[in-house]
Amino acid sequence: MARHISRLVAATAVVALSPPALAERPEYSFVEIGYQRVDFDVFNTSVDGDAYTLGGSLELGESWQAFASYGNAEFDFNVDLDEYAIGGGFHGSLSPTSDFVLNLAYIRAEASAGALSADDDGFGISVGMRNMITPRVELAGFVNYVDVGDDDFGVTGRAWYFLTEQFAVGANIGFSDDVTRYGIAGRLFFGR
Repeated sequence: MARHISRLVAATAVVALSPPALAERPEYSFVEIGYQRVDFDVFNTSVDGDAYTLGGSLELGESWQAFASYGNAEFDFNVDLDEYAIGGGFHGSLSPTSDFVLNLAYIRAEASAGALSADDDGFGISVGMRNMITPRVELAGFVNYVDVGDDDFGVTGRAWYFLTEQFAVGANIGFSDDVTRYGIAGRLFFGR
């Protein structure tokens, strides 16, 4: 009996002193749909609108990803904006639960207001970090530069909560010189 108790005490001590299980690393193969509220400053005027977004990413090997996205925003004064992005990136492990991420994208924007329309294209770059702080919660932060029409620097933050292993809901917020965005999204992972 004393031997069983000593084994139980030893097993309990090992479990109590062991580090907690680490969260999984961020995943890069997913599809996403979302809603955003957008405040766009143009010609010293603030124009607000609602945007709907659709995007996806595919992990290519252990350190690369390709992605594409589409967004449609309807602003005040009957202004519509369609934005397309396609690109790729690199991700490298900073720890078992955190990745450094660098993305490059080609971006095309098309705006219309009644019979008037305009379009422009350029590129974007973002550098940041994705971190699984628990197996169910991911936080991400990025510094962004976009060169479509005018140069625009900004920051973006995202938080994801995993309802299941494959599905997460999230919130995001972004600030730049010309645009403020905040919204919600759902993300379905197919690489897990």
